[in-house]
Amino acid sequence: MNLQRLTDTAKLLVGGDKGLLAMDESNPTCNKRFSPLNIPQTEDFRRAWRELILTTPQLGDYISGVILYDETIRQRSKEGIAFVKLIADAGILMGIKADTGTVDMEGHAGEKITQGLDGLRERLAEYAKMGARFAKWRAVFAIGNGMPSRSCIEANAQALARYAALCQEADLVAIVEPEILMQGDHTLERCKEVTANVIREVFIKLYIQGVSLEGIILKPSMVLPGASCLNQATLEEIADATVECLLQTVPKGVPAIAFLSGGQSGNLASSRLNAMNIRFKSCLPWPLSFSFARAIQTPALEIWAGNELNIAASQQTLLMRAAGNQAARKGTFTNDMMMDEAAMLVSSLGASAAGYSNPFTSGARPKFVFGNWKMHGNQLKAINLASAVVDGITQIKNTWKSNVVTAIFPPFPYLGVVAPILQSSSVTLGAQNLYPEIEGAFTGEVSPMMLLDMGCKFVILGHSERRQMLDETDQFINKKVRAALDAGLQIVLCIGETLSQRENKQTETILDHQLMQGLDGVSGESIYRLIIAYEPIWAIGTNGQQATPQQLQGEQNFIRYRVGQMFGEQLAQSLIILYGGSVNPENAAQIFNTKGLDGVLIGTDSLNAEQFLAIIKAGDYQYLT
Repeated sequence: MNLQRLTDTAKLLVGGDKGLLAMDESNPTCNKRFSPLNIPQTEDFRRAWRELILTTPQLGDYISGVILYDETIRQRSKEGIAFVKLIADAGILMGIKADTGTVDMEGHAGEKITQGLDGLRERLAEYAKMGARFAKWRAVFAIGNGMPSRSCIEANAQALARYAALCQEADLVAIVEPEILMQGDHTLERCKEVTANVIREVFIKLYIQGVSLEGIILKPSMVLPGASCLNQATLEEIADATVECLLQTVPKGVPAIAFLSGGQSGNLASSRLNAMNIRFKSCLPWPLSFSFARAIQTPALEIWAGNELNIAASQQTLLMRAAGNQAARKGTFTNDMMMDEAAMLVSSLGASAAGYSNPFTSGARPKFVFGNWKMHGNQLKAINLASAVVDGITQIKNTWKSNVVTAIFPPFPYLGVVAPILQSSSVTLGAQNLYPEIEGAFTGEVSPMMLLDMGCKFVILGHSERRQMLDETDQFINKKVRAALDAGLQIVLCIGETLSQRENKQTETILDHQLMQGLDGVSGESIYRLIIAYEPIWAIGTNGQQATPQQLQGEQNFIRYRVGQMFGEQLAQSLIILYGGSVNPENAAQIFNTKGLDGVLIGTDSLNAEQFLAIIKAGDYQYLT
């Protein structure tokens, strides 16, 4: 073991406030992430995606090391350049996933053990010869009834220690990753207890195995309440619990701690790391860094979508995420630094403003079908409806390459049961409202961060029912808009006139006022996260009048004109505009065919899966023709 080389490698991995990019997904996992985006699940497309990442200009300014999968370390670019050379030329250190995945632990239902120790010495020697400087081994622990068991903790900790010793024998820094899974309804306090027990056992086993602490980096989970826990925690509570747990369990001799994201959204993972560094950076014995995969890759993957025309935009997105996480290490991160995943997707689906290319080679704008469930249903109906929508869209996509962007907006109590159903689908989750504060004594309200925790990407603001029934003012709606943008949510802003206002020829005056007041103080950079839903109040509901194509085209033209005056013509032309009046399978095709309209925000017919899917098919038909 060359301790000096190990120490030097560890310092390089955490120097310059840089962090690690994990791109070590196994082939099945990579294919699973390709599937909702209709990316072919082949080696060629996996290679193309990895090449896109590794050839991102200036990636080495923010990323110190990349973790590869066995297939990746052996691949070459389409020009025939070895990936290992691309990485070295970028000034980035190369790491490798050393384990071979998890399997069910015998005699312990619901628990996993990580495999890969057989033949590991030989594999590590080969990887080191290929240029690897570090490796990674992941163990997973579920929290539940009697879990994690003592046997599971000890067995996985022992495997981590044996792996780390073999790494150091090969002069590779060992990334030690004990992951506490987010699934479950456990509290923040329970997660803190489990995390402490696991990390404490890992370091006991590392000591017994004779592993040098100077030659490892700990990659733990943040201390978080379970995804289904009703009592979610603030940024500060998570920061305090995580750092307190680490101070109690991690020796000072460890060079660094690099958190995994573990399924958190990119913005949440960055915000939580940022909060820790703001509060504790100056008084900790080790730096707090990041080793993120999905939290950096996901928005870029959605932009790319398997289309080489989108490589530059995807790389720009990837770089933005990496830069934002470097800022989180410094304690200077803000949500404005990074668009949310849904925002980046919508940006790419519009016109090619600000350098973002449309991901569809035909150049046509796709259609959007959003379903607002309002205050309808119960938990069982929500589960059945979401499942039917996902199954139906999957069937549509298996029939032809659907280009309709779909989102559903359940009532607040059912977000938690709908979110898991949508997780592996192309349907996005949205919320019907929010309160414009991060936290506080606001009984009955829901904050933007709570929506993000539940997996929401969109939020509807300014809906006519809230304007009329709850007397929401444009000024209050504006506060919500800015709070949602600060949190990284994608906004569906509803604007529209009453029948009397239209009859008195006040339509454009009303729309102008709602746009000006609702978007007051919003920067042009944030408009990419805005969707406008034109919602003529007189045309809402089953008894509403039907807006004519001429009326719809005229109002969307006016909306683009005013947005162009406020933020510039390019932004106005890329703006997504939906129709929020009465929509059903009978009139959907006519609405989709209206020039300048990008889709629909549906009420009643979104509560019937068959009707909703028929509208989606109408949108696909208009796109394809």
